Amino acid sequence: MKSNMVKVYVAFRSGCLGNNILEAYYPFLANIIWKENITVIDELQIRAEFERKYKIPVPISFIREVLGVGIRNESIIDNRGRYVVQKEKISQYKFDSIPFENKWAQMNESFKHFCKKNDYSVSEYNIDERILDSINQQDEDIILNEDLEVPQESDSFDFAWHEFLTTAAKDSPEIFDFIVAISASNIMKQAVFFTGDGRETFRGLNVYLDSPYVFALLGMDSLERKESCKYLFDRMLEAGCNVQIFDHNLNEINGILSRAGSWATSPHYSLDKANNAARYFHDLQMDEQLIAEYCESVEDKLSKLGMTIKKTDYDTYEDKFQENEKQIFKMIEEKYQKYGKLINEDIRNSILVDVRSIIMVYRERRGQTSTRIQSSRDILITLNNVVADVSKKYESNQSNDAGHIPAGISSDVFGAVLWLFSPADLMQYQKKQLLADCYIALRPNRTMLKKYVESLERARSAGEIDDKKYLFLRSHSVVNDALMNVTKGNYARFNDRTYLEVYDEIQAISEKKYYDELVSHKLTQEELYKLQQEKDEQNRKAETERLEKEKKIDELANEVGNLKSSMEQKEKIEFEKKVNQLGWLWTGSLIGLPYLILMAILQISISVYTDFSLFSILNVFALVLLTLIFGYLEKKGKACCFKWAEKHLRKKLNK
Repeated sequence: MKSNMVKVYVAFRSGCLGNNILEAYYPFLANIIWKENITVIDELQIRAEFERKYKIPVPISFIREVLGVGIRNESIIDNRGRYVVQKEKISQYKFDSIPFENKWAQMNESFKHFCKKNDYSVSEYNIDERILDSINQQDEDIILNEDLEVPQESDSFDFAWHEFLTTAAKDSPEIFDFIVAISASNIMKQAVFFTGDGRETFRGLNVYLDSPYVFALLGMDSLERKESCKYLFDRMLEAGCNVQIFDHNLNEINGILSRAGSWATSPHYSLDKANNAARYFHDLQMDEQLIAEYCESVEDKLSKLGMTIKKTDYDTYEDKFQENEKQIFKMIEEKYQKYGKLINEDIRNSILVDVRSIIMVYRERRGQTSTRIQSSRDILITLNNVVADVSKKYESNQSNDAGHIPAGISSDVFGAVLWLFSPADLMQYQKKQLLADCYIALRPNRTMLKKYVESLERARSAGEIDDKKYLFLRSHSVVNDALMNVTKGNYARFNDRTYLEVYDEIQAISEKKYYDELVSHKLTQEELYKLQQEKDEQNRKAETERLEKEKKIDELANEVGNLKSSMEQKEKIEFEKKVNQLGWLWTGSLIGLPYLILMAILQISISVYTDFSLFSILNVFALVLLTLIFGYLEKKGKACCFKWAEKHLRKKLNK
């Protein structure tokens, strides 16, 4: 394996686990300082050693920022303007490649097991080298407005590798994350040229999206591409960027949609001549009326997303802040031709739109240059890596000073710069991008689709298939997956009878889908039954618990009631006892003593009248009557005393 690439991957993987890219790269500089026995920091020497050792050019400003990590962790100290290395401390920050190598070995074995399980023959390939080549190739893939041109020499390894990635994303997230980190490192190598110290803001930056990016946002691309573009788009808005689209790009989009709508509803529709927009309309079975309504609402859809239209009033004769349009056009054209792309009228018009976008960015900048994206004022974000590469080379040729931000950069590089100090966001974006790239790689290219449709036409002419089967195999979206499954991505396996295998594969896919849905339905029914049983059991337990709680509450209430009654009875007895005591005390004091004295006097008086004269009899009768009256008054007095005693004690209790 290429050691310099491995070490860079280690660095970036460390960055994904750390705080930012500067801390990720510091261990590499620490290794150089340690091994070269550098005692006093020389930025130029360290950059030269880094580029020699790892074969990655970096700007001196980036080296300074990374060395700043050493100053902050005190493995480098400022000694009167000389930055002196602390040998013992800097040794703590050297990187260790063993964890990476273990992860790589685990990924390698997992891939081999996947290939064996799915009967993919990859034994003839050097797995390590091919994986690295596949990862590196992602930087060079060309997206031509809406389609990736898969190389004709694509073989079974490419198919197996991308199938493995899509499977790992679902079943082996740890391995997939590792591959994502490796892939992101390639983008990071470019992003380090545009990074600062993390304090600069993107607020106010005018960002112009190209047409393919807008098509992706509208859903006219794979779901994975739409999600990755939307993720970056939303973060642009959050960062304060003014996201726009040039009016000439909007005109291009409207023209493509109009032509795509006509083709999507044509009885002659076939996969080999359909672009993403046509496939979108056709697969959704939209009629002419729905397509017309959709086309009329495009500007409103963009507005709802948060995008505005930039009016340019493009003047081809404007010479103020004008760049060389012919040269830029020629550079893009030559790049396309290098990859075998024929320059037909549609491609030529597309190039003219891209050139116009680059020119308008330069005009909007009005001669201002910058070495930081954040301060570049205006920039074009493109999914077309040809446009991004040509913009970079053109700016490099035009500028006297190196490092100026070109008019256009790829969306990947912009995302990397946006998230240099937020690795988690960068990894999330890169996951979506990698899956989108896999989706494109697992789709047959136009050349294969053309051969496939031609074989269908020959079979139809020979009477081997009827019109119904012919139309189905020529236009249905499932053909893409079936064709790749049959050829295993190896175009050499294609022949005139491949369409029969494709038909069988579609039937197998349909049967599997039906079986999976049946199994899923059965499992769903079982799960629902199980859930219902669990719910019933939970309800039964809940009802039992409720009844037990109510019973306990009733028992407790009875106990409390009984206790309360007992306490009230006890208090009543105590109260009555006190009333009785106080009543007798008051009765004895107020009634009893006077009553006894009066009764004694009456008895003495009665004893005086011993004769039986009328007068004596009357006196005795009067005294007896008084005795009775005094007895009655004594009872009434006693009752009043007890009543007053009770009233007194209750009043005392209520205080």
